[in-house]
Amino acid sequence: MGILRNRAIQGRRVAVRRFASAREAQDANILFISGSEGARLDELLRSLERRTVLTVSDLPRFTEQGGMIRLVRDGSRVRFDQPRADGPLWA
Repeated sequence: MGILRNRAIQGRRVAVRRFASAREAQDANILFISGSEGARLDELLRSLERRTVLTVSDLPRFTEQGGMIRLVRDGSRVRFDQPRADGPLWA
């Protein structure tokens, strides 16, 4: 998280916070859901259904379960795995 400290993107300050509950995260712009939250993933995604929150995770099958972007290691790189346009996210 230190890498983002005091950073701005297009004039907007970047803030990295940890949330104790899904309710606290509802006003985030981008939410990274860590592997430790895998058991609560359905609950978290349901709580964000009507929100404009970009959900990101490295959990297996994240996009198939309704998440938006999955981060995948490809050797020493990290790439995005996005759902297909005809998948459940866009239905």
